[in-house]
Amino acid sequence: MMLQALIAYAEREKLGENPNFEPVGIRWLVPLDANGKLAGGLIPQFEGSDPEAKKAKTKARCSPKIRP
Repeated sequence: MMLQALIAYAEREKLGENPNFEPVGIRWLVPLDANGKLAGGLIPQFEGSDPEAKKAKTKARCSPKIRP
């Protein structure tokens, strides 16, 4: 029970979040090898079965914040 209370506290206070990152919707992943060259085709990141749908929901991933 103590561990569950600590986890709930950390989530409530957002203690594990990095202020330099934010969740964003990602449509595809681009696989690269260790040298930075393309290692295959795009990997779709959609929730649901039809990525071509007009309102296909993307999966959220952490991305560095872009500052103006």
